[in-house]
Amino acid sequence: MAFISCAVRAPTCACGWRPGCHALHFLVLVLALARSAASAAHRDVRLGLYMPASKDLTNVFTEDQGDFFLASSAMSLLAVDHFNARDPTVLPVLSDAYSLDKCPIQLNATLVDTGYTATNVMSQYVKRYSDPAMEFDAVVGAARSACSMPLATLVGIDQIPMVSYWSTSAKLEDKGAYPTFLRTIPSDSAVSFAAANLFDGFGYDTVCPLLRRPTSPSTPPPPPPHQQPP
Repeated sequence: MAFISCAVRAPTCACGWRPGCHALHFLVLVLALARSAASAAHRDVRLGLYMPASKDLTNVFTEDQGDFFLASSAMSLLAVDHFNARDPTVLPVLSDAYSLDKCPIQLNATLVDTGYTATNVMSQYVKRYSDPAMEFDAVVGAARSACSMPLATLVGIDQIPMVSYWSTSAKLEDKGAYPTFLRTIPSDSAVSFAAANLFDGFGYDTVCPLLRRPTSPSTPPPPPPHQQPP
């Protein structure tokens, strides 16, 4: 596969990672993949969207969280439609720098349900060896680092570019293990380094991190805190 280098600047977003803004971020992903995965002779890019699109994710998330991921999956398909139609509603650049005469590429996307588990991701990906419909030129995903790591290993063997939108594990920085893995979100190590520099710039010498423990109907309650003697 021939690779064409390109730089895509993410559009400014004032609302953070709200579901209504995901189409904008997914459009950045598909723009990057369209330029990097397609050679001059290959105009139709087969794109695999590895998303947690299960109708019932209550074994991992609450109902509202499950709806959030379903909305994200819908946004990824909307982003593909916007790219193929060169609809500038979200990204004005689609009608200029990525117009059909300058970038004659169409995305043929397939939504692949990861089920938010590594086992399901791998079982879905290996279908490509027996099902032509599952053969992709590029992959978007996965959301969870635990899913992206085995997926990145497999796509690396097959020399397929992969871009994740939420996987932040520092382990994915290993280009020897994951040679074709990219992401549009900073890794945990980058965020930690930036936070440490920020605290140092403010002159803080003591920092207390607060962690939010994920909750779901299947998650047992945390153990009671240890009682310290008076």
